[in-house]
Amino acid sequence: MLNPLPPYGQPHSSLLVVHDDVFFQVLDNVQKSGTLRALSETCRDIRIRCLPLLFCRCTVASHIPVARRFPPQTLWPYFKHLRLVDRCKDIEAEYWDVPLQFAQDPMLCGIYDGPFLENALQSMPRLSSVTFHLDTDGIHGLPWPVIAAVLSVPCLQEFRITAFLLCPKTLSTETISLHHPIPLTRLTYQLYDTRLGSRSWPTEKQALASILANTCTTLEKLTIPTEAAPFKYLSSARFPALRELHLRGDYRTTGSPPLSYVQVFANMPRLRYLDLRLGQVFDDPVPPLWPPGLDVPFPWPELEHITISHPVVNDRIYANLPPSLRSLTLRSFPHFATSVWMYGLNNSSGDRWSNFELLPASQMELIVRKLRLPSLEGLEIEYQEDGAEDDLLQYITSTFQTMTTITIRRARREDSPDISIVSAQPSTQSNPAHTGTHRLHRRTLGETWPC
Repeated sequence: MLNPLPPYGQPHSSLLVVHDDVFFQVLDNVQKSGTLRALSETCRDIRIRCLPLLFCRCTVASHIPVARRFPPQTLWPYFKHLRLVDRCKDIEAEYWDVPLQFAQDPMLCGIYDGPFLENALQSMPRLSSVTFHLDTDGIHGLPWPVIAAVLSVPCLQEFRITAFLLCPKTLSTETISLHHPIPLTRLTYQLYDTRLGSRSWPTEKQALASILANTCTTLEKLTIPTEAAPFKYLSSARFPALRELHLRGDYRTTGSPPLSYVQVFANMPRLRYLDLRLGQVFDDPVPPLWPPGLDVPFPWPELEHITISHPVVNDRIYANLPPSLRSLTLRSFPHFATSVWMYGLNNSSGDRWSNFELLPASQMELIVRKLRLPSLEGLEIEYQEDGAEDDLLQYITSTFQTMTTITIRRARREDSPDISIVSAQPSTQSNPAHTGTHRLHRRTLGETWPC
């Protein structure tokens, strides 16, 4: 709407008669130039208009109860993105004989008060994103009342938990339940790959299943560790709006016999981005996403990107990928060079994710020859060089004419010759517009550099 002019003769700012949407676009451009604060100090009327942009992002880092460190209540209406960084000292009680200061259990953080947090968040009408981040090493979790308080925010669109455990246990008076739909569109739960202790907790999976049950109709992006993923619920619920799925951790599934991933995630028909970073635990290989003999329709017709960890030749997924696919990653997890750097070349440490063999180029060629991807723009492959390497690279460059980016991660023996980057470049003679980026990562077996 157009702001009315004040009565004739009274002072006014000519900027304030501009339409609101135009004015906020001007402020947004000023903010990008880094001069919004200076503009806000010119006059009171302009400062009032600048407040929603000046205070749209708030970070609270605390090692004591967060209520003592929270910003003034007068600023709460302007918060749109809230980030809470935990530096709680009670985590030390998990390893040392020291008294707890704020928590009843060292695994559950005590600096967040559920009732205070719920009252504060309900007083933030613009709040759309909440992030919890643990800023110290160790095993520490968010209590269920804190999670429930965040999920009670009516306009919440994004909820992120990084390094924290999601409700690893509950107190005797707590019950994990949610009784209302949540308009969440993005849920991120990320843990360190090298975390110590148990890889999963029973209440953690129960809490995640409860959250997903109340967000499955609106969720568009989901990032979770496989160890905490409630695969039984994921295989039975429908996610009509989900566009991105990121899984990271040990290979896990559900069912007896175990369901393949094309079965578990079959109820996500609008999926466009599927990122599966799955570690091979000890000597247990990662099975195919689509095993031979399984007769089911391809579940993701709109898929544009997929990451497949530890690819195997007999996986039916390659021949059934849709023509809409624009980028494909075939890799180990972690990268082979990273595994060598962390665990040693002979994999004698016994650590998880350390005992795997890199796919040879001859088998990678068999996989790539199954692809029918007329719109492929980006390809990343990781393999162990052998006599079929030249054939593999020549086939890639002659087949995928729309490709603009290729990333090659190859391990070679000390006595094997290097390859010319020219052989890894997509052909541009048939279509000069498709020149692009070419990355070659060389690793000699025996080198211990991180990748």
